[in-house]
Parts: sequence; C-alpha cells; structure tokens
Amino acid sequence: MHIRRALFSSRVHVRTWKCWSVYCNCGVAIREDNEVVRISLCDGDWGETAPRFERIGGSPRVQIFRDESGKRFTVQMPSGSAVTIDIESWGMNVQLVVPSDDIEHTLGLCGIFDGYPSNDYTMISGERLDYAVVGRRPDEFCFSWK
Repeated sequence: MHIRRALFSSRVHVRTWKCWSVYCNCGVAIREDNEVVRISLCDGDWGETAPRFERIGGSPRVQIFRDESGKRFTVQMPSGSAVTIDIESWGMNVQLVVPSDDIEHTLGLCGIFDGYPSNDYTMISGERLDYAVVGRRPDEFCFSWK
C-alpha cells in the first residue's frame, strides 16, 4: 500500500515478506509532516516475531492506541487520517481511513480516491498503471514509491 495525501504531507508505506506462495505485509510506516510511526515484524522470522514499534517525533496530536492483546494498533494523525494495524501470525493487515477532504487529493494505490478504479495505481510521478500491467509487473508500481 502506498498512499500520499496532497492536502497534508502524509504517506503510508508497507513492507512485505514472502508468506506461503504470496507476499504479506510485515511492516508499516506512517508519516505526517515530521511525525513518523513504524510498526514492523520484518526483522524477525516469519510467523515467530513480535511487533517492533518506533516513533519519531512526539507531538501529542498524534495518538497511538494498542489494544489489550497487543495485536492491534491504531494511529490517529492530526489531519484526521487513521491507520489500524492488526498483527497476525503471518504478518499484518493494514487499514487506512482518510477524511472526506482527501477525495481527489491522493496518489498511490487508491488513485485520487474518487471511487473510480480507472485511476488506481498512480505512481509517484502521477502516471497511472493499468491494472493488467500491475498484475503482471507489480514491482513497477512499488518501486516508483521507494
């Protein structure tokens, strides 16, 4: 998942690792202005690692919640975006919720966030990849965001 918000200096990036015959999320970095929150399983062994948590910045406007099980994190940013991370044995699910102000003001996996899949997979340059191309060459989309 690669998302960049145009109205705020915000980004959400994930890292993946091989799990079974596919790739699964093993880490996420959430950035808004100078605040960064990273949660990662990527440095451990697949299926056997605990999440590592890192925060750069320290604004009280960034709120981080962890449930009692220690397996669910929710990061709420000052812009109104929220990222929920659910830790599983195979990796993590990452869910991003953005405010309605972001409609038509994002780039990345969800395109410009207008509900039309025809502009999804927008690279950092603004060029859009056709879904059929992403299916055959997913690295092209991912590498454009590195």
